[in-house]
Amino acid sequence: FFSKEIDETFHYRIKVRNTKDVAITMVLQEQFPISQEDDVEVSEQIAEGASVDPITGIITWEQTLEPNEELTLEYSFIVTYPRGTGVNLPQ
Repeated sequence: FFSKEIDETFHYRIKVRNTKDVAITMVLQEQFPISQEDDVEVSEQIAEGASVDPITGIITWEQTLEPNEELTLEYSFIVTYPRGTGVNLPQ
């Protein structure tokens, strides 16, 4: 309440489904935001089952999906920035 900083947590869920009659290998990429400002920090980056490039923030999942199989992939992060600062946050 009295902090000079604001912490916002973002959590995303991606659902994919193989609608083909054969198994497929899928590579899905997403990206954690990268701060260009010294007073804005992106932390606690979680992307289970994925590899993450620490420099670019690119998250990569490589999965094999059987016919009609559905898969849910999730990732989350926290953005910390000074109170009163206008920050463009991901939607």
